[in-house]
Amino acid sequence: MTLPPNTHLHPGERYTQQIALRNSGQLDWPTDTMLVLSMASDNIRVPSEVAVGAARTGSCKMVTIEVAPAQGARENEAAFFFYQVAYGAGLHALREAEVQ
Repeated sequence: MTLPPNTHLHPGERYTQQIALRNSGQLDWPTDTMLVLSMASDNIRVPSEVAVGAARTGSCKMVTIEVAPAQGARENEAAFFFYQVAYGAGLHALREAEVQ
């Protein structure tokens, strides 16, 4: 991760968060695999979807997420966001992922 926990984000600035995801399941991920935002605090802006792409079982993929404080976010206010790994038109959730 490029933004360690407890990093202070300043209003008006953008940050790039890089995350290594490992396919820890028994099936390869298809080319349409993505991260889908499942929850985020109101004080942070993150994309609703992030492309991941294909990944063989046991392999890692680097994913980049642009993070920015939301308009009106207060200094020193905690923020969070959670993504699910999913694929396909119905966005079938994959549970075989680990953040490295």
